[in-house]
Parts: sequence; structure tokens; C-alpha cells
Amino acid sequence: MERSLSIHRTRSLMLGALIGLLVWPASILASTPQKVPMEPVSGQVMVDGKPVPVRFVPTLTVTPEGKGMRGTLVLDADMGAVQERLTESLGGTKQYDECGQRVSLSEMRVVPLDGGLGVTGVMQLEQWACLFGKAPRLLLSGTVDIGAAATPVIEGTERVRLEVRITRAEPRGNLGKLTRIFNLEQLLSDLIEKEIRKSAPEGLVASLPDSLKRHRVALEQVAFTDRGQGRLGLHAEGSVHLPLGWVLGARR
Repeated sequence: MERSLSIHRTRSLMLGALIGLLVWPASILASTPQKVPMEPVSGQVMVDGKPVPVRFVPTLTVTPEGKGMRGTLVLDADMGAVQERLTESLGGTKQYDECGQRVSLSEMRVVPLDGGLGVTGVMQLEQWACLFGKAPRLLLSGTVDIGAAATPVIEGTERVRLEVRITRAEPRGNLGKLTRIFNLEQLLSDLIEKEIRKSAPEGLVASLPDSLKRHRVALEQVAFTDRGQGRLGLHAEGSVHLPLGWVLGARR
């Protein structure tokens, strides 16, 4: 009796597994979109020319198209470490001329803003002069409250750059009267743009598993998100065309 029950249980398990194998391809071949399970992948984002490790969570949804499958790939990531590194890289001395302008940035803050980055801080500006070969003398110093917005822009199908726009440049005190003379807005724009453009969420496609990356993922949307309390996140979407065998194999 026990042997009979054991044989019956084994046959039931085998039958269940066989049904599962048949149902999975059938669901994939259905006209409705189907999700393909994928594991999180490790990648990196460049900040000031240095890599910051990032863990991407991919979601792949596929629909039959011709002899293959059309897929929509979604990548989500916590960018808190990138946010911290970018904040650090924006601060400090940005320009030093012993007999000219000396510029530094402080109190920098980077937050998610309308799908991009919002940057605020304070710029310290000093104008020095070396007259008649004498030691440098300070002619002017002041502080400027600054703000900028950086929006991710897709270049081609894989690269992402940050497009920077100055949103605020308000000199404090007497420095405000000399804004036009020293062209502060242009100076600020050049400085902020230079620093932020050193950083970009590149490597999104490069971070994908090779089995998926070689099928030419094309990025279509990239946006920064707020993961709560101002912590930076990233959301990216792209398209990919896959052979049916890749999907049925559920390769990662």
C-alpha cells in the first residue's frame, strides 16, 4: 500500500511539472503582455569621472511580434550613494586665480525635482588684482545664492547626459550691483554645468546581463525619482526585441 501511494505521488508531481512546462510557453505565446522574471543586476554610475556602484532592479514585459518577442524593459534603482557623491563633488574651490577671480561653492544640496535634479547652494566670489608687481590685493568679495536644474537627456539609444539650466543667481548685498560687470550668471552657468556634466547616469545598458544586452536595448525614457524624504532614485524604460528561444529559456 505504501509503495502504491509513493508511486502515485511521484506520478502526480511529474504530471504537475509537465503541466507547468506547457503552461509557461502557452502564456508567453498569448497576445497579452507577460512578465519574464529577472534578477537584480549590479552596475555603476559615473560621478566626477569616478564609478559609484548601483543595484538595478529590472522588469521585462514581452509580447509576441513576428518570429520573436517585443519587450519593454524597466530599470529602477536607489541612487542615494550617487546623490551623496554628487553633492560632495559640487562643493569646494572651483576656480583660483591669484590675480583674478577665485570661486568656491558651499552648502550644496542635490534633490530629485520634476524628473531631474534640483541643485542649490552658495557661491563665494572674490576678485583679486596684482598691481605694479605687488602682492595680490582683494578688490571685491561677495556671496551668491545659486540654483540649477539638471534634466537627463538620452543620446542615441544607450547614453544619457545631464542638461543644465540655471534657475537662480541672487547676489547678496553690494555684490548685486556688480552682477552685470562680472557676468555672474554666465560664470555660474559655466561652473555648475562643467561640474554636473562630469556626472551622468551612464552605464544603464552596460549594466544589463550580456544575454539581454546583446539584443540592443534602446533607452526611451530616463527620469530621476524621489524614493522618500528627498532620497534620489532612477527610473528608466527601454525597448528590446528578443528571439522566442530567449524568452522560453527565461535566460538572465
